[in-house]
Amino acid sequence: MTDPLFKSRDFRLLLLIGLLWGSSSSQMTLFAVVLHAHGMGDRLISEMVTAFALGLIISTMASGWLIARAGARATLLLALLSALAITVGLPLSGFQPATIIGLNFCRGVAFGLVLPPGFVIVQGLAAEFPGSDRVRAVGLFNACFLLPLLYGPALGEWAWGGWGDGWFFTTVLLPLLAATLLGLAMPPSEAAGGSAQGYLSLLLDRRIWPPALAMMASGIGYACVVNFAALLVRPAGVFFAPFAIPLLLRLTRLERHPRLMLLGLGLGAYVVGFLTLLIGFPPLSGLAFGFAYAVVGPTAITWASAPYTDAAARARPVALVTLAFNLGTIVTAQLVGTVVPFAGWSGILLLLAAIAAAAGLVIVIGPAGRRAEQIS
Repeated sequence: MTDPLFKSRDFRLLLLIGLLWGSSSSQMTLFAVVLHAHGMGDRLISEMVTAFALGLIISTMASGWLIARAGARATLLLALLSALAITVGLPLSGFQPATIIGLNFCRGVAFGLVLPPGFVIVQGLAAEFPGSDRVRAVGLFNACFLLPLLYGPALGEWAWGGWGDGWFFTTVLLPLLAATLLGLAMPPSEAAGGSAQGYLSLLLDRRIWPPALAMMASGIGYACVVNFAALLVRPAGVFFAPFAIPLLLRLTRLERHPRLMLLGLGLGAYVVGFLTLLIGFPPLSGLAFGFAYAVVGPTAITWASAPYTDAAARARPVALVTLAFNLGTIVTAQLVGTVVPFAGWSGILLLLAAIAAAAGLVIVIGPAGRRAEQIS
């Protein structure tokens, strides 16, 4: 391989871990359908998604501290081992609502500890190569978590539809087990140490506002995709396979374009995704959602961490914008549980499209976005 990124064994291992994790989590897009079959309604599923997101928020806030104290590799390994144990527990829960909600809170904790250490490791590896594109490195790693959407939902639908819960959770568990074994093969990383910048001082830094707002809007859209789209589109593959296609694109020159333009395009694509899902074009909707996710995440994460040079300093801005993304998940879950009963899915899709459009306008034409673009 001529690409210097792929000469790194650690980077290749991280990509494989991302693909395997995604092979597991992409099948869990069918989880709401499974729960529906066990008698859980939309309101209970929204509470489950909220519990998952609360776990994400707690662990994301702790991830910066964990990375700074224990190291990125140890934090990533903790996430893998925790997710493995929780996935074993899900089919043993008897599908009792309180147990499912509790396990999904724990599952959210595990998920919140995966991406921040991964992003820190990736950016550290990318910095070793003169002229390497940090946006591309983040985008490649991020894409590996989502490329399995090309086949994961169809695999989960096949396993559950043909053989029931046992086979479904087996196909969810096996890739996660393989990812955990690869995580054990990762070389230890030293604790970053030092005193990473606190969250309060970060929040007062206006440079973080535009990428954080973009990530929150992206979290709203992504939560709709992974938690509720399978309830609206069957077979699920006609939506999820197009979602994964934009992630195959090389994001080689993204950093050469203005960040405000990229975030505006990405959030505009979320608007298109919501509206085309509303009018009944799931392949186009999936494609639009996939483009939006592929552009907004790497751009916002790189923007937020650009002013910082070492792992201890990068860990907290990465954790903060990831936290904003996870807050978006709670927004979606609560809106779905509140709006759908009286306005239907049409009402919620229109509302989410309006939120994405408003966020894009605030970022692109607002003073905070333009000032941050100039000084970051």
